[in-house]
Amino acid sequence: MFGNIYYTTWFGQPQSEGYGSNYYNNGQEIINGDFLNSANPSFGWNVGPGWVIQLNNANVNNNGTTQCTQLLGEVEINETYEIAGTVFNYTQGTLQPQFGGQVIGQVISDGDFKLTVTSSANNPTLYLYAIANPQYSVRNLTLRKIVS
Repeated sequence: MFGNIYYTTWFGQPQSEGYGSNYYNNGQEIINGDFLNSANPSFGWNVGPGWVIQLNNANVNNNGTTQCTQLLGEVEINETYEIAGTVFNYTQGTLQPQFGGQVIGQVISDGDFKLTVTSSANNPTLYLYAIANPQYSVRNLTLRKIVS
């Protein structure tokens, strides 16, 4: 049927399941990190002042500090994760991803980023803190568990 993404496997491992543009890639802990849910681009996100989520990106323009958040349901304490994405249209400010109050890193320019963190809590909230009068856009966010 057109529009369905069927449950598939690769060498016996589940890969993805879902419907239409609202798909979930197993192993990807962020819901709608590509902001491609055409019916609701902000699906899964709680946005603070100055954040606007549009199809394919999250934009921030704010005087001061603000955040965009998502509750992470599958993150485990003492496990290591990689958060990656792209910052573009950067003018000023800092993107500071956090698990609750645990700072993961900082991004202060256009381009792709990859940051690693060992979680200090189960199922923390992911905070995308926008600091210092931020003006930039974010897209293609992923959070994956690193398996050694």
